[in-house]
Amino acid sequence: EILKKLLQEEDKNIRVQAALVLALYGKDKSATLVLKEAYKEVDPNIKMSILGAMGQIGDESSIPFLLEILEEPHQILKILAAASLIQAIYG
Repeated sequence: EILKKLLQEEDKNIRVQAALVLALYGKDKSATLVLKEAYKEVDPNIKMSILGAMGQIGDESSIPFLLEILEEPHQILKILAAASLIQAIYG
């Protein structure tokens, strides 16, 4: 419950960290929107964490977002997006 409240925090970094914890340990779909919104503004290491977390959540609503990531120039992000897509579809 505390983590869900942190998703509304003003500080973007706190929101992202709370969303990552919710995703990785609780597979909580409420984290998906925060992660999608933060993706374009964070550094590549956090992007990798976000993509992994989205796979953990396995939310079908993230499929269009993950398909967009497949168009990025960075191979590792494409691979993580593809793995997360598989988890979202078959998870």
